[in-house]
Amino acid sequence: MTAAEGTSVRYRILGSLEVWNGHQWVAPGPAKWRTLLAVLLCHVNQVVSTDRLLEELWGETPPRSAGKLLQGYVSQLRRLLSDESGQLLKTHVHGYRAQGYRLAGHPCETDAGLFEHLVEQGRRDLDQGEPKAAARWLSEALELWHGPPFASVPPSLAVETETTRLEECHSNAIEARIEAELRCGRHDAVLSEVEGW
Repeated sequence: MTAAEGTSVRYRILGSLEVWNGHQWVAPGPAKWRTLLAVLLCHVNQVVSTDRLLEELWGETPPRSAGKLLQGYVSQLRRLLSDESGQLLKTHVHGYRAQGYRLAGHPCETDAGLFEHLVEQGRRDLDQGEPKAAARWLSEALELWHGPPFASVPPSLAVETETTRLEECHSNAIEARIEAELRCGRHDAVLSEVEGW
């Protein structure tokens, strides 16, 4: 059974980039593969044009063989995702030429998507005067972080933009959790954390 036929594919990006292959967490191989997967995850369920991917992978001066290399990287990612049929990582073509690629998925298949869902739930409970529940949701969200987002991925425009956004969300989640703990009367528990932060 392929990923697209029902095996849940999950991704970690809050730290080093990893893929759950149904048995264990694995790193997606060489640097270019990691960059390609990271860019597609930054735009999950959206078509990313071939030209955009070439720029993300090689900057403004891609090698003459970049198109062929990109096709090879896509094939390798499909193997990693058990998606040889291309149902999960779809190729969008015009005529005989690939115009772009789209990685299908649900936001909560990434730890970042799950993090944002839990933070949203925590904020909702905080706004509704339920600080204990809020503190639980927010703590669970923050436990998903294992380092800077995309820590093992070479920098690219899409990756740097998403990293900045996620780090801001992380800081806001810490503030919200501290507020929830304070509303619960746990002043001593958070005092040292507030001073250090």
